Amino acid sequence: MPAKKILLVDDEEGILAIGELALGELGYETRTAVDGAQGWQALQLEEFDLLITDHNMPNLTGLELIRRVRAAHLEIPVMMVTGYLPLAEMHAAPELLPQTILEKPFTAKQLTHAVQVALGEAA
Repeated sequence: MPAKKILLVDDEEGILAIGELALGELGYETRTAVDGAQGWQALQLEEFDLLITDHNMPNLTGLELIRRVRAAHLEIPVMMVTGYLPLAEMHAAPELLPQTILEKPFTAKQLTHAVQVALGEAA
């Protein structure tokens, strides 16, 4: 069975590095993008099994990225990792709610567990 592909979108290099390392150790194929616009480009070029996005990023926020994913009817689970939850925006547009939310700061173990839950692989 091929490795599940995950797109990790965050403007913090440390988060991208930790995420890529931790998810790679579990056998996931991970691509990274430094902002929502780059993430959207990646989603148009490749199919992914999971989108993990920060919210507060330049060029395109996490919610704007989720809005594009939903409008394009991409069948992909979405996980948000963020230090700022845009709750008012999420409640105003429930279709933008990610399946999973992981608040920053988080550990590599918390990230990998949340990913396994989002992909339906948690024990």
